[in-house]
Amino acid sequence: MKQTPDAPHSVYGVEKWGKGLVEVTEQGEIGLRNPLAPDAAAISLPGILADLDDRGIKAPMLLRVSSYLEHEIAHLNESFADAIARVGYKGPYRGVFPIKVNQQAQVVDRIVEFGKKYNYGLEAGSKPELVVALAHRLAPEALIVCNGVKDAEFIQLAILSRKIGFNTVIVLESPKEADTVIEVYRELGIEPLIGVRVKLTNQISGKWEESSGDRSAFGMNTDQLVATVDKLREAGLLHCLKLQHSHLGSQVQDVNDVRRAVGEACRYYTELTREGVPLTHLDLGGGMGVDYTGEKKAAENSINYTVEEYCSNVVETVAYAMDEAEIAHPTLVTESGRAVVATSSMLVFNVLETTLYDAPTAPDVEPDDNHLVSDLAAINGYLSKDRLQECWNDATFYRNELRALFRRGYVDLRQMARAERIYLSLMARLK
Repeated sequence: MKQTPDAPHSVYGVEKWGKGLVEVTEQGEIGLRNPLAPDAAAISLPGILADLDDRGIKAPMLLRVSSYLEHEIAHLNESFADAIARVGYKGPYRGVFPIKVNQQAQVVDRIVEFGKKYNYGLEAGSKPELVVALAHRLAPEALIVCNGVKDAEFIQLAILSRKIGFNTVIVLESPKEADTVIEVYRELGIEPLIGVRVKLTNQISGKWEESSGDRSAFGMNTDQLVATVDKLREAGLLHCLKLQHSHLGSQVQDVNDVRRAVGEACRYYTELTREGVPLTHLDLGGGMGVDYTGEKKAAENSINYTVEEYCSNVVETVAYAMDEAEIAHPTLVTESGRAVVATSSMLVFNVLETTLYDAPTAPDVEPDDNHLVSDLAAINGYLSKDRLQECWNDATFYRNELRALFRRGYVDLRQMARAERIYLSLMARLK
């Protein structure tokens, strides 16, 4: 790690993907910055590892940085708050963290702790996750959003949690779940807080595009949605339906996909409101991505937007849609997972060996070597800045011809070894 300070920046692009959390120290080491104390000096990562090694904690290890997690939670919530203030939006933001993204106790504990002042809640997609959520002292206005397939026991636990002060929303994934909620309600005599998940037709681009749109595994289509509303109305529970959920996708690369999906979700919200459904919350699910590579474009491991732009687009799109429909602005909910926790941990492991694809020196050509070996070595004599492309073309041609001869038995092992080393030494000069 002891390199010149600029070398890692130029080779690894730290300033592009590091989000200001990682830098190169004057000693040429990777340093971790504290986003909560921007004026403090970066802490040497090798120094941290050396201290852990002295305590008998050795790599491989997962290193968590709690200040990074606190920073991301604040960044998300404050970006929504800023967008709400700028647009003049008349509803609050109430985010939830999907427990399935990271179920580690220390992670969920810190998320609840850091998110309390923002009324930040949790999302549970199973009974065990709901138990985890109920074990935490959430802020008074924080939500617990229950997604996924639910049986009667799951629904019963969610409804009973309302008696001890939790804002637990049962998101219906199908008309069958509506039947189960009605049955459990009649057994307990406790009104549930209900949401309904709408399957959007808009399909996102990227790695998980097949899981969005009509092929999405969860949620109801339009026909199922209408049937569910009618069931709840007949059961006298329509007034309990407060939240509409629509999952935008995962690691959404293009911010225009966000705009289109939010716009479609708003259409369902306004139509449900006209059907007499007293909705108050619009849950837009997950989807906000992470720019892992620093490319800042719509690519497999990158995104073409910032957190601020994401929040601004969501707030603006919902505000315009609701104003046009003359409907009160709903409470906005998102379920960002990777965007909250991805930067807060790093896997550290020992490098046992490296593979080099160049050679500092070239061996001498032997008298009995094939003439192509000599031709390859002769490139060193005319390698110059003006002939780089020509030299690369020649070197690649001679190397490939020698490989073909080796496969046919006309070049022996040691000749081939010399040729490969000569080629790698040329590549070292060319770069």
